[in-house]
Amino acid sequence: YHHILDPRTGYPAEGAISATVVGPDAALADALATALAVLGPETGLPLVEEMPRFEALVVDLEGAVHSTGGLGGR
Repeated sequence: YHHILDPRTGYPAEGAISATVVGPDAALADALATALAVLGPETGLPLVEEMPRFEALVVDLEGAVHSTGGLGGR
């Protein structure tokens, strides 16, 4: 189980195994990573894509790696 809870259910988040966000504001990057852990890559990554200078990498529940366009293959 995660230490991150899904506020919609009150149970541990099931959106991703891991979520990492980098950007110029560490507090906002941390909040975005938490949101990605809850939302998962399909819903969460488009939100990060809209934020200038922020990039994200998410490992989904099957172990597949997803990233924003700015990380492209890194």
